[in-house]
Amino acid sequence: MKKIIIASDSFKGTFSSRQAERIIGEEFERYFAGRVTAELIPVADGGEGTVDAFLESCGGVKTICECVNHLGGPIEAEYGILDDKTAVIEAAAACGLYLSEERKPLYASSHGVGMLLRDAAEKGCKSIILGIGGTATTDGGCGLLQSLGGRFFSSEGETGRICSGNLSEIRYFDMSRIEQKVKKCNITVLCDVRNPLYGENGAAYIFAPQKGADEAQVEFLDTGLKNIGRLFDQYAQRDIAASEGAGAAGGMGAGLSAVLGAKLRRGIDVVLEKADFARRAEKADLIITGEGRLDSQTFQGKVPFGVASLSGDTPVIAVCGDVAADEIQVNAMGIKKAFSSNPDRLPFEEIKHRVEENLREAALRAAEYAEKEGLL
Repeated sequence: MKKIIIASDSFKGTFSSRQAERIIGEEFERYFAGRVTAELIPVADGGEGTVDAFLESCGGVKTICECVNHLGGPIEAEYGILDDKTAVIEAAAACGLYLSEERKPLYASSHGVGMLLRDAAEKGCKSIILGIGGTATTDGGCGLLQSLGGRFFSSEGETGRICSGNLSEIRYFDMSRIEQKVKKCNITVLCDVRNPLYGENGAAYIFAPQKGADEAQVEFLDTGLKNIGRLFDQYAQRDIAASEGAGAAGGMGAGLSAVLGAKLRRGIDVVLEKADFARRAEKADLIITGEGRLDSQTFQGKVPFGVASLSGDTPVIAVCGDVAADEIQVNAMGIKKAFSSNPDRLPFEEIKHRVEENLREAALRAAEYAEKEGLL
């Protein structure tokens, strides 16, 4: 009996990690008719599905915290507490784009994320894993720092609510009142980008447009990040703003690193370590990975690249929603072949009624390839 491992990211807007893996696994087991068994390992890179991936691998429970979203509205957000009392939090649960159809890029704040961190620390968690993908903010993490006791001052005195649009007004800050229970936690930040805090490759120019910012607002947000970046560098006495990942989640990576001493790591690496993936990969005959869109950004630490990197000598193929990388790029990721569930690249509106059928067809093509190439 041959063994395959399926470790796929979610397909945003259509399938969770577990759903995508189940569909792919069913098609492989059906095609090979009793000759193959599939092991599913739900994974994520710090964005949607991170909590579920850790709970699946490590065991634990979900808990609910009353907090606010990125626009200040009251919400209830879920996060996970693993069996070893490590909290696993998705920042998007409190400041995700999906929480509101309203786009206010200058008003958005990460305040609610700080409330989640505080809740975890008050529940006795000494370690926190924070995934920071999919956020609606560009506030450098200042909102979450303010919610933990940080104070920010403009030329006119202490500011009110910190948000993405008022960073340029800040002249100095005081972090002496930061919640000590959180400060003492070992915080690991999962990020899947390497962008610096500001500049042409920074948080505002690269990510703010997808959060609703127009050209003028992008420039304004970048000015604010540059200002707060200078203050972060002074506070930490090291170059925070230019470091890899500082621009993740609208600069949240920078604020967490500078003030809370958080360690920024590639999200998929941490998830796979917790799942003991490398050891499990050694015992597999084939590994199948995937994500909603496989493209050049996958190289920066997305799930397929991370899975392929830790698969050792076990061959890897990918089943994705869209494949926007050529064969040379796919092979450079350590993936032998990638299959798209939308090979004709039709608009989502045209295919949304048959996404599961399309994914099954892509998985079937992948199974046929695996048999033809002697992988199984």
